[in-house]
Amino acid sequence: MRQLPPDRRRMVMTAVRYLRNMPPDQREAVINSERFKSMFSDQERDMMRGATRLPLAPADGGENAPQP
Repeated sequence: MRQLPPDRRRMVMTAVRYLRNMPPDQREAVINSERFKSMFSDQERDMMRGATRLPLAPADGGENAPQP
């Protein structure tokens, strides 16, 4: 991700935030859609797949995050 130019990195991160709100099957369908294929490279879409599988970090860094 760090190798991407700043504008591309922002686009990928925006897409990741959007995708995280979806169930996995819907997320994969969006990543494989013609729209995303035209907007993002194969490498960027692979990054999205990986990033959406990672657990979300707590907003405050985790120390005061409520426990499940």
